Amino acid sequence: MTSAPDPTVGRRMHDANSELSIAVLQIATLLESETLDAATREALEEALAACRESAAILRGVWRLLGSPPPSR
Repeated sequence: MTSAPDPTVGRRMHDANSELSIAVLQIATLLESETLDAATREALEEALAACRESAAILRGVWRLLGSPPPSR
C-alpha cells in the first residue's frame, strides 16, 4: 500500500491544479471572442491545450503518489 504524499506536496499540487483551472477558464473565455485574429486564436488554442495536458500530467502524478486528485 502506498502512503499518502507529504501534506506540503499535496498542498502544492492542489495549488498547481487550482492555477491551471484558472488559466483554462481565462483562456477559454478569451477564445469566445469573435474579434480574435487567426494567429491570436491559434496561440490561445495551443496555450489551452498545453494547460489541459499539464492538468492530465498532474492527475497522473497524483495517481503515482497513491492519492486521489482534488475533485473538480
